[in-house]
Amino acid sequence: MNFKPYTLIFGLGLSWPAFSQSRSLTLDEAYGIAMKEATAVLKAGSDVDVRGEQVIQSYLQWLPNLTVQGTYNQNRGRNYLTTAVPTTVHGASLGATYQIGSVLNIFNGLNDISAYESIRKKKFAADMTLERSRQQVALDIAQTYYQVILDAKVVAISEKNFRTSQDRQKLLEAQSQVGTRSLADVFRQQAQTSVDESTLISARNRFETNRITLLKKLRMDPRAPVDLVVPTLQQDLNFIKTEQQSNMDELVNQALNNRQDLKASDSIASAGRNDVSVAEAPYYPRLDFVATYGALGRDIDFQRVNGAEVTPFAQDSIGEQISENVNFTYGLAVSWNIFDRGLTRSSVSVARGTAYRAKIDSEDYRNQVIGEVKQAVGDLNATAQQLIASQTGLTAAQKSFEVSEGRYSVGSLNFIDLSAAQIALFQAETTFAQSSISYELQKRALDFVLGIPLGLPQ
Repeated sequence: MNFKPYTLIFGLGLSWPAFSQSRSLTLDEAYGIAMKEATAVLKAGSDVDVRGEQVIQSYLQWLPNLTVQGTYNQNRGRNYLTTAVPTTVHGASLGATYQIGSVLNIFNGLNDISAYESIRKKKFAADMTLERSRQQVALDIAQTYYQVILDAKVVAISEKNFRTSQDRQKLLEAQSQVGTRSLADVFRQQAQTSVDESTLISARNRFETNRITLLKKLRMDPRAPVDLVVPTLQQDLNFIKTEQQSNMDELVNQALNNRQDLKASDSIASAGRNDVSVAEAPYYPRLDFVATYGALGRDIDFQRVNGAEVTPFAQDSIGEQISENVNFTYGLAVSWNIFDRGLTRSSVSVARGTAYRAKIDSEDYRNQVIGEVKQAVGDLNATAQQLIASQTGLTAAQKSFEVSEGRYSVGSLNFIDLSAAQIALFQAETTFAQSSISYELQKRALDFVLGIPLGLPQ
């Protein structure tokens, strides 16, 4: 049978005076809260942003650059020129220049395209890592969430068991006073009641500890009363048996196609090959298209060459000279670093080593994923069998306790056998609750291994 969702109250009789109202919390809501605060998700998201900026930067490397330079200066002094006939130039002047230049790379050993492909693949790997981090956080929240639910179930079972012992102790004490029960049975029951009370105290403490752990992971105030909504628990034995009949090859292929961390590993390995091409680029010549546009103007105060006055009688203003004395040049520039003292060779060797290690890691990761799928399927089958066995055991324990209690009430069964039946029922109820939660968690663990989102908000 399927159990419909119901609300589980954290308080269990406890109260928080500072809070007047409690809030209901579903597992999907817990996912949403965790996604906003989880450190792993925040770090992975930051890495995605960085990689995105690097992709833009590598793309822009294909565009020509543009530089602008300008000067405004005063020159005064004496120069002795010996390029041709030794000449002395003495003068003073005021000048200004500007130049606009642009360089468009035509070929650089495929450096830019290889760098772009490398960072694009690393950006994809960062996206996949972010998604996998979100799934990891979701699984962690689910495990803690279900653990609190299990603890609450165990508390409820322990309370029922403790009340049963209390009621029987009161009955035995009354019967011993009228001589229908021995004091030995009373003392045995008192001891059993004490053990059951201790078990209940431990269960409540464990519940409170895990409740605080969950709220801390969600960065919620641990004092706040919160009602957990229990997801539907699948306990239909026929359905569970059908679920066990999974095709291992299909699940492995599904994991290999879906796993974000495997995709990230493959993408990093592929990016490593592009990094090798980037390192090899300096082996090739570089070809650039270069263009410049500029002008200059100078106002000569005085100028003497070998003592002779050569100052122009009439001069245009600096602004007029700049507008008229314009130069435009363009052409191709080739550069080739023939010998760089082994720097390129060393860089290529390092890049190849890194790429090879990334390739090995990717292959190992693929084998790891296959192993994780097989282990997760085995664990799911084991928990399914345990759930089926525990449900059968619970039914038997309930009937045994009912029969034992009836026989004890008419004096045909001793106290030790009745106590054993009660303990067996308590253990069966606890085992069934644990198996139910373990089965749900293992299904989510299998989804995680297969790369299936665990109800994550988009």
